[in-house]
Amino acid sequence: MPFLKGLILMRIISGEHRGRTLKRVNKATTRETSDMVREAVFNILGDVYGKQVLDLFAGSGSYGLEALSRGASNACFVDHDKDATNCIKDNVNMLSYVAKATIILSSETHFFKTQTKTPTYDLVFVDPPYAIPDHLSILTDLEPLVKDSGIVVIETAKKTELPEHHQAFRSRLSRTYGRKRITIYYKETAT
Repeated sequence: MPFLKGLILMRIISGEHRGRTLKRVNKATTRETSDMVREAVFNILGDVYGKQVLDLFAGSGSYGLEALSRGASNACFVDHDKDATNCIKDNVNMLSYVAKATIILSSETHFFKTQTKTPTYDLVFVDPPYAIPDHLSILTDLEPLVKDSGIVVIETAKKTELPEHHQAFRSRLSRTYGRKRITIYYKETAT
């Protein structure tokens, strides 16, 4: 199949499906995270074996699929775009992760409203459209869903600087990669 000029392939970086090419959501409204940025993020995170993962604003599902390839126990993919969830389904089927994946077609607001306030996730990837003005409200909504010592990775535009702490979340680091900023928070253990 011919590829569009300038189309950058996305691949699984490491783990059992290292090197496998992922299907992309080819829409102007979906901004995919490059292999280089995902590799940098996972190098920072280290071992994700056995983790329960949430990939919010999932797009093609590249963050969650990378985590599954590296040994995460399961991943929940949430996106409001039907083309994106169909793309995730194709990628999940191609990698034989049907039993480990939950795919939800929903806005983040509706998703948060439908969740029981039980800490479920060890690792959360948040890659919203850069136009979303209030990343902190997303952290607030995530707080009851993230386990103590859980990690939240937020991707924003380079110019967006998030605070060092917000409620139970503390920033571990913030780094820029080209036009993107990655901020990694961990949830402090409740006392």
